[in-house]
Amino acid sequence: GVLQPEGVVLHLNMAALLEGSYDANTGLMHDSLRVRGLLPDHEPFTSMGLQTVGVQGGSQLMPDALQVSGPDAVVDWVWVELRDAGDASHVLAARAAVVQRDGDVVDTDGASPVRMTALPGFYRIALLHRNHLPVLTLNALQLNAGSLNGFDLTAGDQPLHTPDAQVLHDGKYMLWRGDVNGD
Repeated sequence: GVLQPEGVVLHLNMAALLEGSYDANTGLMHDSLRVRGLLPDHEPFTSMGLQTVGVQGGSQLMPDALQVSGPDAVVDWVWVELRDAGDASHVLAARAAVVQRDGDVVDTDGASPVRMTALPGFYRIALLHRNHLPVLTLNALQLNAGSLNGFDLTAGDQPLHTPDAQVLHDGKYMLWRGDVNGD
């Protein structure tokens, strides 16, 4: 990664599914917000009170990302946080990203792994969506510079801070739908 005053660029290869968008018939999430032209091109989280932490960027969706259809089509915005290994209330890096129909969480170009500027080390990872329950890893995961750091929430093998923080459908774990007011 490129050296920044706040660290280096860490690449996160993440996967997560949103229960509210999941279609059991296809095994994918639907992308009706994109198809109907309702997916905002700017991330919605800072207007909801979340703040980007670190040198992150990624607040605007690249126009080409909206042209992709199929399993790699963009479904919606998500919020990714790297939290302190010892104190999960301390957010060390945070930014918006998008999730594809197949569950890949990607950067604002709609295709690349999420880039986070932080020091290599151990972090607890949080993933938030505006109307699903958030998740936070129970254990700190090691993130290294210069390699893809994998993190798959769909497999159910990643212990989470809150037990049963995800719902199981068709052998895949996904974020619970329904947290409309973020409480």
